[in-house]
Amino acid sequence: MNKVMKTIILTAMLIGTLLLLAACAEPSQYDVYDEAGYSVSIKYDANGGMFTTNVETIVDTYCLADLPTKADGKKELVLIAPDDTVRGSENAFKANNAGYFLAGWYTERTPVLDEQGRHLDSQGNVAAESGKLPAYTYDGKWDFENGRLTLDASKEYSAGTPELTLYAAWIPEFKYEFYSLQTGELISEYLFDPNYVSEILLPSWSEDTGKLSMEKFPSVTEMTLAGVYLNAEGTLAAEGTAVKHTGSYNAANATAQDPVMKLYLDFTEGEWFHIYTAKQFLDNFKPSGHYEICADLDFEGLSWKTALMHGTFRGEIYGNGHTFSNITIEQTDTKKQNSGMFGAIAAEAVLDDVVFHNVTMTIASGTLQPDASFGLLAGTLDAEATVKNVVISNAKLLIHANANLLDSTSIGRVCGSGSTHGIDLEGIVCEATGENAGDIVVQVDGNDVSVTMAP
Repeated sequence: MNKVMKTIILTAMLIGTLLLLAACAEPSQYDVYDEAGYSVSIKYDANGGMFTTNVETIVDTYCLADLPTKADGKKELVLIAPDDTVRGSENAFKANNAGYFLAGWYTERTPVLDEQGRHLDSQGNVAAESGKLPAYTYDGKWDFENGRLTLDASKEYSAGTPELTLYAAWIPEFKYEFYSLQTGELISEYLFDPNYVSEILLPSWSEDTGKLSMEKFPSVTEMTLAGVYLNAEGTLAAEGTAVKHTGSYNAANATAQDPVMKLYLDFTEGEWFHIYTAKQFLDNFKPSGHYEICADLDFEGLSWKTALMHGTFRGEIYGNGHTFSNITIEQTDTKKQNSGMFGAIAAEAVLDDVVFHNVTMTIASGTLQPDASFGLLAGTLDAEATVKNVVISNAKLLIHANANLLDSTSIGRVCGSGSTHGIDLEGIVCEATGENAGDIVVQVDGNDVSVTMAP
């Protein structure tokens, strides 16, 4: 960088931070710049915004004598953008305006007026009444890379009278509006600067968490997104991995076209998960959760959750033929009424197309609650539940010899009470366990399991 340019940059930095603050208290400060030879000034008007230096305008001054001279004797000035890093930092004099993005810097601005001469905002409302930024039309966008300002070398300039004023042109941020496909109601919106964002990623299922990653899309409590549509009728689905915004803006005059894009979201009842690992299933288990099983799940070394063993499952599991394997359960809490892989499976629950393999459940020693129900699959399995294509293989139901079973205790291979839903019982073996296993006799009759003392 040559000496002349250093002088220009240092002056620009000095003026940008001090000029306006000093001008009100010391209007003769311009005379100081004139006397020092820095009489050519360029003004940047944030035009409703604010610079990072907390001022609305900054002024750069240049020494005419130090500027390069063209063949015709004219002086040539290269302007420096307010946010150019040569000023000393990445955001030295960056202009900001909440809710708007910067279209550029323009040499001309014309206010948008109504028939009564009142200034309108970008939505066509009277700005003084709406409280929004007055709207302008712009012309003469300055090209900081290639643009050059020609100056008369013989002219007398005054720092107090800018040779050129550049206005920041603000356009309201573009946005996606998210509507309910079912009700048509606006759910939320996402605003952005189209200079940096042109599309948003569509929600996708994470194989790491089993959850639906919503990206910039809104979530609805106890519901799961089932589809994204480009029209209110739900006939034009968004495809691919992202939705590209259809809007654009004309940089020549800082006008926007179609800044709002509407998306219609189809939500389904319940919180859904796509499960790829056994840990994901355990981490994401909820009594009313909905699960799409996407791979075989091996629970070796993992603890089956007590919320599964003793709680009531009201959700849905679609196994897609996959296997839950190597599950070990020990019923040690004698205060629970139901116990199994699921404590109880409610009428509204769904268990579809899943295999349970190598499952061991132990009813431990201790005095059990009256009317308690125990089964390998569930303590209680409601007859109204949807249970189909369920297979249980290589499973054991073990009863400790010191388990104090009451006359009201119900034990079953599949379930202690309720319906087995036609699940094949042959894959479940019932045996006594414990040091005194020989003291009791375990017998099965179909689903029913009975325990008597050995003769």
